[in-house]
Amino acid sequence: MTGDDKRYYDCYTMGKKVKCPFKMYLFLHPDTQYCTVFMSDDKHSHEKQEDEIDCEHLSKTVRNEIIRIFENETHQATSIQIYNLIQRYKKSNYGPANMTLNQLIDYCNAHINLPDNLDEVFIPKTYFEASITEAKEFDFCPNKLVADAAPAITNGFTKVFNHPFSRVICWAHVIRNIDSNLITINDEPMRKSIRNQIIRSISNNKIGKKNNESVKVFSKYFNDVWLSDSNDAWYESYSLRTPSTNNALESTNRIIKDEATFRKRLSVSDFLNMVSTKLLKRWSKERSVNYTDPIHFKFAADINLRTWTKAWHWQCEHCDINIPKKTDHLGST
Repeated sequence: MTGDDKRYYDCYTMGKKVKCPFKMYLFLHPDTQYCTVFMSDDKHSHEKQEDEIDCEHLSKTVRNEIIRIFENETHQATSIQIYNLIQRYKKSNYGPANMTLNQLIDYCNAHINLPDNLDEVFIPKTYFEASITEAKEFDFCPNKLVADAAPAITNGFTKVFNHPFSRVICWAHVIRNIDSNLITINDEPMRKSIRNQIIRSISNNKIGKKNNESVKVFSKYFNDVWLSDSNDAWYESYSLRTPSTNNALESTNRIIKDEATFRKRLSVSDFLNMVSTKLLKRWSKERSVNYTDPIHFKFAADINLRTWTKAWHWQCEHCDINIPKKTDHLGST
């Protein structure tokens, strides 16, 4: 913190920010090492929101049943006993957790016929036979990887494919991380200026020369994290003709986690059974013309006038950016 800094604090319950009337912030006085704590007279109010957050993970019916069993049963089951019971139930109803290639073929064969209920899973025979053949015979060696900067993703990709590739860091992950650190700079014009420098790939040396302690702290963070040899593959021209983000994949992944797996890691067999019995069936029903307020398929993005206007203004402000032409890299045609 530097002089005239204010640090605001919010209430969190079970790892999530809640709308609590109680407010507090620290004020660091300029040219001193003292700070003042300001707190509102409101009282904390979390109980209702705790229930709402808890219900995102457990329904009230399940929660009440757990409490009923806990209160009434003389023998209290241990967590290990509960876990083992669930695993035995899953194995007897959904099969083993691990899946071999032959078991995957059996799964596809079980869904090969066109079902009477069009909301059921259907895998065309020609599709999965071609896929299985390719999996056995085709040596798949992707040469691009677009993901966030997690080293585990890079290491896993390297271990599986063992083939040279370009590691592209998702721009959306980078800019969100940068924005969360830029907020420490109180000077808004300075903050916007630095952000524009980063977007336009102007040398970061200019950032570090600003006579501002918070800017120097940010400059060190930016140099150490996003200009290091392992994390510098995020700028737009790093890998031409490659997507800048993996947002489409991330959005679908988030829906699957929020609606089906609840962020629990599943085995292949468990995941396929979940997809077959729950996820795809519900998605299909929600997109049926007979469904109340159905979800319509989109074949093109809806771009309103406001978005077009913002894009035009952005282009006018950044008209000096050199965008490579197709012929610059692919040769004249």
